[in-house]
Amino acid sequence: MTVSGGESLLQPAFTAAVLRRCKECGLYTALDTSGFLGARAEDALIGDRPRAADIKAFDADVYHTLTAATSPPSASAY
Repeated sequence: MTVSGGESLLQPAFTAAVLRRCKECGLYTALDTSGFLGARAEDALIGDRPRAADIKAFDADVYHTLTAATSPPSASAY
């Protein structure tokens, strides 16, 4: 099961609960994120599960236009 959405990590407690229950049921999980995590995701939530990086733009101005965030996430977010 892939957790995605707008940004699933905007609701980290819910996302963690869904991923935990899926794991308990033996389901393979993945996380789709824009990478703009900030303090929203703890290492335990990210874990070693596969992540899909939804890169909106590398140019800071274009990124801001698309997301209203001030700058693209760093490569270390992925």
